[in-house]
Amino acid sequence: MNLGTFIKHENGIFTGSATTLTDSFELDIRPVEVVGNGPEFRVYRGGTNIEVGFARHEFGKKSGKAYLNMLIDTPEWPQAIWTALVREEDGTYELKWSRPRKGGRKPQNQNAQLQSEAAASF
Repeated sequence: MNLGTFIKHENGIFTGSATTLTDSFELDIRPVEVVGNGPEFRVYRGGTNIEVGFARHEFGKKSGKAYLNMLIDTPEWPQAIWTALVREEDGTYELKWSRPRKGGRKPQNQNAQLQSEAAASF
C-alpha cells in the first residue's frame, strides 16, 4: 500500500507527506552521522524537530534494489509501523507499507558494506 510520495533534496533530506485512513502528515527524513549499528536517518514530523522514527538503507531480497527501511511511531497510533521508502522511475520516492506477517516484522540487519552500497545507489 502506498502511503505517500517524497522527494530527495540536494542536502540528502527527503520531504513528503503520508496518509493513512486516520491520519495525514508531513515527514522529513534527515541523514545523521552513523554511530556503530545506529540508523542512517532520523524521521521527523515535517518542519519540526519532533522525532517519530528512524531509517537505514537495505536491499530487497528478491529485487536487489536499494530502499530505506523505516520505522515510524507516533503517540496517535496504537503501535509503530515498518515502512519502505522506494525510488520510482520518475525520481520520486514512494512510502510503502504492507501488513506484517503473523509474529511481526523486524528490520533486517545488513553489514556496513551492503548499507554503503545501498546508500550510493539510492
